[in-house]
Amino acid sequence: MTSIILPGDISQPRVVTFAELVATVTPVLLSWGMADYEIILELHDLWKLGAPGPNTGPDTKPDHEQRVLIHTQFNKWWREAMARAGMTITPRQVFAPRG
Repeated sequence: MTSIILPGDISQPRVVTFAELVATVTPVLLSWGMADYEIILELHDLWKLGAPGPNTGPDTKPDHEQRVLIHTQFNKWWREAMARAGMTITPRQVFAPRG
């Protein structure tokens, strides 16, 4: 079964460290009063579903490990998290530059 890409979804995988993912997603969630430990654990599980990034090898320190964040999985998780919170932020808005 394929996942349908909806308007506002991210449309390609991204290679990120867990710290980069948390640093990107957490400010959005905090602004809506939603970032808690359970969300961080869910993000970690989602991140671990991806394959190791191209610059990750056996000698890579854990805090530098990169993984492929699979966009369809992230979109699905994000929509479910937003539904639980009663919010309408799209996945693409999470990764939009802020300034």
